[in-house]
Amino acid sequence: MSNRTLAFLNFNQKQQDVFCSILILSAQGLENEWETVKKSMAQVIFIRHDNLINQLEWQTIQSTYPQAQLVAYSENLVDIKTPWKLLTRENRAPRRSFLINLLNSIKIEKTIVKTKKETIVIEKTTSKKQTDSSRTDLFLLEHYFLSIIQKSLELGHIYHCQFENNIDIFLLPQQNCYFCDIDIKDLSLLFLTHPKEILLTKLNEKELKRQVKGLKTKALNDLLWHSAIKVSQGRFMKNHHPEQLVFLKYWPDISQISSHKSYLKIAPFMSNHKENVVSISQKTQQKLTDVLDFHNACNILGLVDKVA
Repeated sequence: MSNRTLAFLNFNQKQQDVFCSILILSAQGLENEWETVKKSMAQVIFIRHDNLINQLEWQTIQSTYPQAQLVAYSENLVDIKTPWKLLTRENRAPRRSFLINLLNSIKIEKTIVKTKKETIVIEKTTSKKQTDSSRTDLFLLEHYFLSIIQKSLELGHIYHCQFENNIDIFLLPQQNCYFCDIDIKDLSLLFLTHPKEILLTKLNEKELKRQVKGLKTKALNDLLWHSAIKVSQGRFMKNHHPEQLVFLKYWPDISQISSHKSYLKIAPFMSNHKENVVSISQKTQQKLTDVLDFHNACNILGLVDKVA
C-alpha cells in the first residue's frame, strides 16, 4: 500500500467536497491511500468535461501537467482521447464502485515530491505503515494543549500552565473554570502548542487563590470548545470511522456557535438525524471540514453520541 495524490480542474468547492466525501467512503475498497494536493504535484487530475473541452485544450492541459494522468469526469459520454474516464449521474457524486475500479486501475509510474497538503488526507481503515502517533492527517489530542485541559478534568487536578510567551492559564476543573488575563480570542495560537512545550505545575487551592488574585473566573467549557475548533483543522479524530452514525444529544452553548453560520445549520440537523459525518455534510450542504470541526468539538464536550 502506498500514498497517491489527486487534484481537480474545473470543479467548484462544493463539487470537490462531494467528491472527497465519496472518496472517503470508498477507502475500504481502494488499494492505495489518496490525498488531494496542488495540480502541479498531483499524480491524477480529474477534469470536469461537461463544458466541452476539445482535444486541443485537453492536450494543452496534459502539457501543463505532464506528471499527471488525466481523467475525464463527465455526465455524458466524452470523445476525448484518454484511457481514463469517469461517468457520473446528473448533479450527483460518482458511484463508489466506479471510482474504486478507476483508481485501482490507474498505474502510477512517476514519483512526485509532495508539498504541504491542501485539504483532507483520505484514510483507510486497514493496516498502515505509520502509527497513529506519527500521523499528521488525524486529529490527535495528545499533540495539543487541549490534552492538558482534558487531563485536568479527568484527574481533578488544578494546573498552572506556563507558555513560552509568558502567558499563564490556570485550570480549576472542580468548578469547571479557568483563569487567564488574556481574552480567549487572543489565545488561538496557544491552542496549537504541544504539551511538551508547556511548563505544567500542579497547585493546591491555597496556591491557586494566591496566584489568581484579581482575575475573573471563565468557563472551562468555553476554553475546551475554542481549543478544539482551532486544532481540529477539518480532520477525523483518531478511532472515528467515517461511516459511524452519530447524533447530537445537546446543543453546545449558542454563544459559541452563533457567529458561525455553518454550525447553526449543522447543529439542528445532528439533533434530529442519525447520520455519518459525510452524509451530514452532503445533506446540510456544508463543508465536510466544518462538519468535522463541529463534531470533534461537540464530541470532546460530551455532546455527541454514537449509534451502536
